[in-house]
Amino acid sequence: MRSVISVSAVVAVAAAAGQCTQADHDLWMSYGQAFGNFVGYCGLVSFGSASGTTKCLVGGTDGALSEGCAQCFGTSVACGGQHCMMQCLAGPASAKCLECVGKTDCNPELYQCTGYGASQMPPPPTGTAPLPKTTQAPTTTTLATTTTIAPTTTTTTITTTTMPTTTTTTTPTTSTTTTVQTTASATSSSIPSTASAATTTEPVATTTEPVATTTEP
Repeated sequence: MRSVISVSAVVAVAAAAGQCTQADHDLWMSYGQAFGNFVGYCGLVSFGSASGTTKCLVGGTDGALSEGCAQCFGTSVACGGQHCMMQCLAGPASAKCLECVGKTDCNPELYQCTGYGASQMPPPPTGTAPLPKTTQAPTTTTLATTTTIAPTTTTTTITTTTMPTTTTTTTPTTSTTTTVQTTASATSSSIPSTASAATTTEPVATTTEPVATTTEP
């Protein structure tokens, strides 16, 4: 009964739009799924009470989540309890509960109250658990995708193949013609050729024929 009365009282009060600051947004985005489970946890332990959920959210973050922003989530929890009480008996993370809440105006009203769209909100709970205690909230890293198109550099690689150079050193052949002047000593040896001219005196046979002198008388 207590939960029903609390829900009725909260739903009757319209939440102002844009209650969550950038710091609030960065906080839940830094925790991701853990923050969605934390909202479910606060709604469970407070029996769907808007004020109880709000107090749990502020205290669980050590005041990091602003009061006004926490009230938006508290009101949304109460809205879900009012419209989907039976479906959410198994817990705020059950499939039936989430399906039922998705068919109501609870989520659109939450987006309007926080000032952030569906893609910027904590994910639906997959379980219920207190927010992990850390010395400080995790740092939110915003990844900006910068596409840098580097100029296409055409590198022409000229491969110079140096063939081994065979250097043939031709030593000029100097044909040294050594003219040895052979002085042929023509020693005319007048060797008296004593050619013994053998004069053969052949005896000439002189035949004296007697002349017959005929004296005619």
